[in-house]
Amino acid sequence: MSEEALIFGLRILLSLTLYAFVGLTFWIVWRELETTKAQSELQARDRADLIVITPGETDLLPGDRLPLVPLTTLGRALTNTIILDDSFVSAEHAQLTRRDGRWWLEDLGSANGTLLNQVRIKPGKATAVVEGDLVSVGGLCLRIQL
Repeated sequence: MSEEALIFGLRILLSLTLYAFVGLTFWIVWRELETTKAQSELQARDRADLIVITPGETDLLPGDRLPLVPLTTLGRALTNTIILDDSFVSAEHAQLTRRDGRWWLEDLGSANGTLLNQVRIKPGKATAVVEGDLVSVGGLCLRIQL
């Protein structure tokens, strides 16, 4: 076998190795992108917000989104997840909790009560909420978006 044939064979082997490396790299990147996309879609499905309908005395604007976390407290106190600076909102007014794949609303003994679809809920008793429900605390009206 001549030296030229050996060099030619090594060039072909090197080319095939490079193509295999580039192909493998593209496949790994594509797989990671698909995994990230699937995780993002799953997180988007689990996302829930309160949409401001009536802002009351707060600085919020109609249409503002207030993201919910699995245990979201609403009130005037700085310790709440969502702080609502409205004089008719109690320091610790209400909470929204995610349990068993559902969201639950509970009044925390507020002075002016919490309304769900314009009906006052009993303090300390969690009530299930669904997409589009209206939650009123103080002068605010918020729509649940799941």
